[in-house]
Amino acid sequence: MHRDNVPIPPKSSWAFEDMPGPGKIINIWFTAMPAVDFDLMGGKIKVGDILRNLGTIRHLLAFDKFEGLLRNVWLNIYFDDDATPSVDAPLGDFFGVGFGEYKPYQSRYLMMTAGGYVCQFHMPFYKKARVVLVNKNEKPVHTGLLWSSDLPPVSR
Repeated sequence: MHRDNVPIPPKSSWAFEDMPGPGKIINIWFTAMPAVDFDLMGGKIKVGDILRNLGTIRHLLAFDKFEGLLRNVWLNIYFDDDATPSVDAPLGDFFGVGFGEYKPYQSRYLMMTAGGYVCQFHMPFYKKARVVLVNKNEKPVHTGLLWSSDLPPVSR
């Protein structure tokens, strides 16, 4: 289940489709960047577009300094019909990158590389699982999230 370039407005959240159970999440891969405000459909980027996005462009060139992503975008994962998320953490903390800093590493279940953040904890559920990203920033962010789950085949 994959959704590229999901924009999340400031102080808002975005939820993926519920995963039916029984099953388990076995791999999560995540990447993100600050949102840019260009009208690429018009075919031209104007000086005003560049000036309006200077802060974002600076973050794109030095993405390791975008701590608003690692500290202010939260991952919530709900299992079955629980009202409280079983996972409720800033992305950086969840993926083992504390203090909002970009520090590549690799371990058995967690890693952070130039390509993104990876978690391979097995997270079983009985009825369903729901993944929600919460943007607590004052600006929008764009995310890409991919996960693998071990689900029985669905008969149609």
